[in-house]
Amino acid sequence: MAEPSESIKEFLGGVHYATLATEDKDGGAHLTPVWYLYEDGKFFVETEPASKKARNAGARPR
Repeated sequence: MAEPSESIKEFLGGVHYATLATEDKDGGAHLTPVWYLYEDGKFFVETEPASKKARNAGARPR
């Protein structure tokens, strides 16, 4: 993956919501607004292990 430009890094480092998309067991999309942290080229999202987004991501990582 290409390194994002400085302006993109600056934007991602700000306070924003993102829409996290995970795949349901039936193949449908589950969309959830989340707060995130962008650091060292990675996105971090906090959630409860029993949440649907966590279960979906654990079962079908992409």
